[in-house]
Amino acid sequence: MLERGVTLENGRGTSFGVEDMESSLLSSPALSWFAMGDFLEAVVLLLPTDAGGRLHPIAPREGTYRPMIGSMRVRFIEGPPSIAPGQGGRVVVEIEEPVDAGSLTAGIELEIVEQERVVGILTVTRLCRNALAL
Repeated sequence: MLERGVTLENGRGTSFGVEDMESSLLSSPALSWFAMGDFLEAVVLLLPTDAGGRLHPIAPREGTYRPMIGSMRVRFIEGPPSIAPGQGGRVVVEIEEPVDAGSLTAGIELEIVEQERVVGILTVTRLCRNALAL
């Protein structure tokens, strides 16, 4: 990583910094379709089927599981290949709508809701604000 004011091997100086890199990346036409958004790293525990949980496993990596977490619509985008009812795993969740940062802190437990039915618990381990979604 280059520091500000570093002289390169070819003798040319640079003032290239992190802010310059962010602005050049975000203004690049090639990256114009990438979105900036908020993400959660979390531990999820699905309720067993006999306790009112889902009938089928979820596949976080597919990006198709979109439950409500608390009052937020989210999309699971990373985690183990499959999480069956009664099991748990570490996941990354994309928050699909604006959210108050103060309401999401590490350690908070939120209900995973499908069609007005609680099917699991999500425990936030980290909030990543304005991250680049690739």
